[in-house]
Amino acid sequence: MIKTLIILPVSREQHLLRVFASLENLECDRERTGLLVFLDGEPALYLTAQNLVEQSKFADRQCIQGEIPGPHKEFSINTR
Repeated sequence: MIKTLIILPVSREQHLLRVFASLENLECDRERTGLLVFLDGEPALYLTAQNLVEQSKFADRQCIQGEIPGPHKEFSINTR
């Protein structure tokens, strides 16, 4: 039974490897933690994210590709 679900929205590849490396270092009960990645991006990005999800340590893991409705805004530390 999953007690904790990590929901990770992804729209670009920047920092994706770093985020997954951090998730792997997260101290948690693997059997009671799930990972749901919701991807809004290109098919190539979906394949990259799907491979990372499949390699993750969590008991229940899923990667879903969809489109978030409405205008897209890109935020960056450089634009602040």
